[in-house]
Amino acid sequence: MATEYEGNAGGWGALKSSMKFLQREGFAKGAKTLFKMNQPKGFDCPGCAWPDPKKTSAIAEYCENGVKALNYETTKKRATKALFMEKTVSEMSTWDDFTLEDTGRLTEPFSYNQKTDKYEAISWDEAFTMMAEEFKALENPNDAIFYTSGRTSNEAAFLYQLFGRMLGTNNVPDCSNMCHESSGVAMSETVGIGKGTVSLEDFEEADAIYVFGQNPGTNHPRMLSELQEASKRGARIVSFNPLKEAGLLADQAIIVNAVSGVTGAGRKASVNTHFCEVSLAPYGLFNHRHTPEIEQHLGHPVLFTPHLGNFPRGILETIYVQLKPGVTAEQVNAAYQVLANEPLIRLLGNKIPSIKGVAKQPFVDIAWQQKGEQLIVMSAIDNLLKGAAGQALQCINLAMGEPHHTGLVGAL
Repeated sequence: MATEYEGNAGGWGALKSSMKFLQREGFAKGAKTLFKMNQPKGFDCPGCAWPDPKKTSAIAEYCENGVKALNYETTKKRATKALFMEKTVSEMSTWDDFTLEDTGRLTEPFSYNQKTDKYEAISWDEAFTMMAEEFKALENPNDAIFYTSGRTSNEAAFLYQLFGRMLGTNNVPDCSNMCHESSGVAMSETVGIGKGTVSLEDFEEADAIYVFGQNPGTNHPRMLSELQEASKRGARIVSFNPLKEAGLLADQAIIVNAVSGVTGAGRKASVNTHFCEVSLAPYGLFNHRHTPEIEQHLGHPVLFTPHLGNFPRGILETIYVQLKPGVTAEQVNAAYQVLANEPLIRLLGNKIPSIKGVAKQPFVDIAWQQKGEQLIVMSAIDNLLKGAAGQALQCINLAMGEPHHTGLVGAL
């Protein structure tokens, strides 16, 4: 079974992990093949589509994930009919990805038997006959979808799409379509084009790089080289959700207790939100409308409980976080430093923030204290200046090509 890797995404820890994988299939063979990966006269890594720089490293133009992907591609292990005669699909569905991949490559076609809940080996003639019967039964060729793996070779994918078009359909998606369809639709609606327009050269010229929704250390480790060079020349790099991205959180839900002044309760007049009637009390337990968006952006379960307080403005949050075993205060402090140069964020360290400290100011004050595996994070904002109004001004600034904090910091 797989064990969780607790080391860094790069450096000696990643190198040590890579060497272990090479030894599984033969170190000499694996090392020789690696020197050709992502090289001008070599082949592209099957693990990701990160572009190759103009000047590649002759030693290592790959990452730990690439070593693992190559190891799986060149494995001598085979998943034969003996495996499927012994194991049911229900049992294998409980295996993790590592264990499934570690069974090896398929060498013959299989058909699923619902009665036995097992895959059974069949001949190629039987496989083609089954496919032909399904195709003939279609009322319309567009009822068929010719799905392929992203690791299918270009030659195989070319023949496959010809087969689909001979049948009369253009439904030839692959894993890239399935993975990026949602982001493509969203990008079309927001920036006008469904694909990224950034080139690798843009990293060399960028003054600021914002990383949303992914951790370069695990999703695109080769990006770390570009980020390192950008950092050396003084570019600002902002990674959102620093604790989550740094891989420091345990699986337990994050508990968020937020207290808001009455101006945070909206404009609708009601007795419950009338200032003289307000008494400190929670609301929206388990079903507050902001919970889904918090979980979506953080990528972690959250128990969010807001409170309405009898004061006019400001929001104070106390957040309880369970860290992974062994996480040090230095690691937590380092994770938050990705926000250190943000003009509207003030990192207070272990100094407790307050609503009074941010009143009539556009800042977010963030502090944290740690005891063992328990971390308490505190934040304070003035919701009238760092709320919707301040965000609107920031958006206007960005649309006008101005620094997002223009008119906010300078006005103090």
